[in-house]
Amino acid sequence: MINKTKVLFLYTEIAEYFLAACSALAEKAEVFIVRWPINSAAPFEFEVPKGVHILERQQYDTPALIQKAKEIQPDVVFCSGWMDKGYLKVVKALSEETVTVINLDNHWKGNLKQRIASLGAQYSFLKYFKYAWVPGAKQKEYAQRLGFPEDNIYKGFYTANLERFNGVFDQSRPSKQTIYPKRFLYLGRYVAYKGIFDLWKGFEQYRNQGGTWELICAGTGDQWDNRAIAEGIEHVGFVQPQDIPKLIEKSGAYVLPSHEEPWGVSVHEMAAAGLPLLLSQEVGSISTFLEEGKNGFSFPQKAPELIAAAMFSIEKMSDGELLKMGEISHEKGNYINANNWVNTVLKIIED
Repeated sequence: MINKTKVLFLYTEIAEYFLAACSALAEKAEVFIVRWPINSAAPFEFEVPKGVHILERQQYDTPALIQKAKEIQPDVVFCSGWMDKGYLKVVKALSEETVTVINLDNHWKGNLKQRIASLGAQYSFLKYFKYAWVPGAKQKEYAQRLGFPEDNIYKGFYTANLERFNGVFDQSRPSKQTIYPKRFLYLGRYVAYKGIFDLWKGFEQYRNQGGTWELICAGTGDQWDNRAIAEGIEHVGFVQPQDIPKLIEKSGAYVLPSHEEPWGVSVHEMAAAGLPLLLSQEVGSISTFLEEGKNGFSFPQKAPELIAAAMFSIEKMSDGELLKMGEISHEKGNYINANNWVNTVLKIIED
């Protein structure tokens, strides 16, 4: 019997899109995921794919986790950043016999903290990682600054569940060709750094100046009780992944006004589903999924008046122009996919 390749992820909070990618990987490898507890602000319900083994982080102290990792004998171990010091000790313990990879989604901003980290990287825990796997170009620069050679950096770590969102595109297209829905959609946590207060203020300005589209907001978080109650805004609360397609079908554009957003998988998902995009310039995936004026518009963070202006830019489009924007979004949304993701894992092992 041929031993199957084993992949170990030392992860934070898992998401449905990550499990979808792991499901594809499980066709070629045995997948183990150590995960943090589910965040109460995003209480997702998951179906664990066949061939994927879930280990609960809180059930292991550091020595027990190291022992469990050694029992698994992974061919490669991926570690989500450096927040969990126990994870770093696992990587150190496996580094001489296993391929080790750090996953980074931080942008290079050149602040003092990052400069100190880059100067001391070769003497820190980072020396135990051979590769870095990042979402895109902004994170690649940070990995290079930390001392990873360009050939040891891979892009495309985050990928949407394209089976679901391509399906939404196909299913919603006929109805949108008949009557295009005049609603903006926000999908995310109700926390201040997501720019929700800018969004609501900007939308109110838009409506006060004669805008006619509505705004659907889906999510929950510590600012739920402070949500804007205004004409044209509908708060639907937290939505499980399998119910998101219903929201997309009745929405005409996606808006994400974050003050900071390392990547933004929701942008990938909404692009694949065929929505025009309105994005803060702080969204990490903006260069991958948004082409200014072609499939949406960008705006600076903390600028409600420019959110309102972007909304008017969408409203003045004809239904045909909005459909064309959606087609471009859909095309861009398929640049990164599960097959590429799986092939990257296997290539890292082979290298």
